[in-house]
Amino acid sequence: MKGVHEIRNLVQSNHADPSFCVKKLATLAGISTSYLRECVHRNYRVSPHELIEDYRLERAVSLLRSSSLPVEDVAVVSGFWSTKTFRRAFRRKYGCRPSDYRQGPDPATRK
Repeated sequence: MKGVHEIRNLVQSNHADPSFCVKKLATLAGISTSYLRECVHRNYRVSPHELIEDYRLERAVSLLRSSSLPVEDVAVVSGFWSTKTFRRAFRRKYGCRPSDYRQGPDPATRK
């Protein structure tokens, strides 16, 4: 069994592949999906799916802040299947659209 830090490293290394999922993470870690869920929840207090999605969103935020890539490209580079899926996940986590976030994460700083 790989340690939880190695699991996080696997997510970091594979997040850009839209087909990367909980099952693939478990396979790469050499453990069952149920044991993966148990380990991730115990250490991160989220599901493996949320761990993957959260990392993808962190990557997207970094790109939104540091590049002028169109939102569609940010979604692809971050590992989302579609821009629609990306926008939905982004709004759920950050409470705004990616394009609004790029203008400033705080609504008071947006023009």
